[in-house]
Amino acid sequence: MKKVVIICIDGCDPEYISETLPNLRRFKQSIGFGVIPTITNVNSVSIITGTYPKDHGITSNFYYDRELGKAVYMESADSILVENIFEKAAKRKLRSTLITAKDKLRTLLSKGTDLSFSAEKPVSWIVEKVGFPPDIYSIEVNEWLFRSLLEVLESFDPDLSLLMTTDYAMHKFPPGSDLANRNMSTIDELVGILIDYVESKRYSDDFLICLTADHGMSEKRRGIDLEKLLKEEGICVRFIPIIKDRYVEHHQNLGGASYLYLKESVERALEVLSDVEGIEEALSRSEAVELYNLHPDRIGDILVLGEEDVVFGRGRDVLFDVNLRSHGSLHEREVPIFIYDESFELKENKDVGNIALEWLTAKA
Repeated sequence: MKKVVIICIDGCDPEYISETLPNLRRFKQSIGFGVIPTITNVNSVSIITGTYPKDHGITSNFYYDRELGKAVYMESADSILVENIFEKAAKRKLRSTLITAKDKLRTLLSKGTDLSFSAEKPVSWIVEKVGFPPDIYSIEVNEWLFRSLLEVLESFDPDLSLLMTTDYAMHKFPPGSDLANRNMSTIDELVGILIDYVESKRYSDDFLICLTADHGMSEKRRGIDLEKLLKEEGICVRFIPIIKDRYVEHHQNLGGASYLYLKESVERALEVLSDVEGIEEALSRSEAVELYNLHPDRIGDILVLGEEDVVFGRGRDVLFDVNLRSHGSLHEREVPIFIYDESFELKENKDVGNIALEWLTAKA
């Protein structure tokens, strides 16, 4: 019986992958691209649906709902507009599992699964087998996730599994630092244990392992308060930080992309933004939809993307200094796409889920 495991290493910029990771070197390795904006919710939903945001409807971690008249978190499965791979697998009588670090991803991605849990809300029998999960703001929580996956494979025997780690380590530690190396070495060791488990079960030819990331990560040193900037020009806007979620410790709600909502003066705002140092692109809604395959009803009137070291957020001044690692811009688009099989070559992380399901359901 065929089995598939998809591993998404949250925030795993290709620079974290070094020659000293022997088990990851056993994979067919390539560098591909995530979708824009380069944030977790958007890319994780693209992975499990095989579609762009224009189809699945998830365009942000956090967005302004014009109908409700308020900003809301995009973390409900009901927000997704198309079927995911778990729902498709269920129609074929296949069992699936989702294991996440963050509970927001469990609630967003779990529709159609037979078993889902997070490090924040683990199921009791996993706690009995593996122990209580470490704090969500730790490196150790990723090890707990992998060991939980191994227990699920042994005890629950799913056909399709997805593991989503946390990017806490990537937000905190740059590639090559001691703690970043420790985090990746632990992940590499656990991937090796997974491969050994598969081979010990004597079904390695019928087991596909796919590893990718939702986005990369960059050093950020400059902040821009877009709301203040435009207010100084007499333009009133509603600023929505695309990266915003409940895990503020990771990124302080500062990211390289934002939506701006305006009642008027869109062209004037675009003109002002085009002259601001640190802004790489300022696009109208129609331009953003066309260039980055976004859903027109779920984005702002303007999409702003920053240069590599720039984030957008609220500061005391229009321009402010920051010292953090974050994502959201074009510069975190490159991601690893590793397949434990020589026959696939993928260019985008959104294709991983589709290829996995096609392989799983193909007749031998």
